[in-house]
Amino acid sequence: MLMKKIAYILAGMAFSAWISGCGTNEIVTQDIDSTYGAALCEGYKDSLILEISLEWPVSGLPAVAMENIHKDLVSSIFGKEYTSKDIETAIGLYQQSETEDYRTNCNSFKEMIRQEGEEPVEGLFTWIKTIDGEFLPPYKNKQSFQLSTYGYTGGAHGIDSEKGMTFDLSSGRLITENDLFIREYKPELSRILTAHLQESVSEDIYESLFIKAIEPNGNFVIAPEGMTYIYNRYEIGPYVSGIVRVTVPWEELEGLMR
Repeated sequence: MLMKKIAYILAGMAFSAWISGCGTNEIVTQDIDSTYGAALCEGYKDSLILEISLEWPVSGLPAVAMENIHKDLVSSIFGKEYTSKDIETAIGLYQQSETEDYRTNCNSFKEMIRQEGEEPVEGLFTWIKTIDGEFLPPYKNKQSFQLSTYGYTGGAHGIDSEKGMTFDLSSGRLITENDLFIREYKPELSRILTAHLQESVSEDIYESLFIKAIEPNGNFVIAPEGMTYIYNRYEIGPYVSGIVRVTVPWEELEGLMR
């Protein structure tokens, strides 16, 4: 009887440890930094400058989950044609593709200027592209990756943007709004987001917005403090309004969550 009792206790301890382990998935990352330059052509100082800085997942999750996350990150950062590539290969191929695109477009523009009887001005053909990505702190076996990009291809200023991606840490699957919320969630979530909009920006920025009754747009990140929706430039306001981020605490979303 004593041995049987001990067996039950040990089995219970093992089960408790298994349950605890199920909720402790954690992504282990390493930093990947790449600075790349390509001259437009011989004799020109104009060049493409491409800088990439990523917090990249390397371990910590089941193999299938890691593979799913890798594929979705590579696809979102570089393009669907790179989905099956590892990160180093994807970066190399992306650099080649961007260089070809840069030289094709700028050389065509350069020839067009010459056909009009003018000589291209040095510095007119410099392109700058930056890609930054990092993981936010996990929350309830989910974790968001925030991707920030900037591109300058001439003109008065470049354009920046942000994209949120949230993963289930057990499967590595991307999580959408429909996965998180009950049906018919949009009217109430829109009301909550609109209520938090004004406190999320300065008074001047708020007055400049051309949409003040905002709706969920599918571009979000999650963290222990709440859920943050991201509205890029021109989405709800002019360029000067910048990127608008509206955070809603979890307690205000309880009635909407699955």
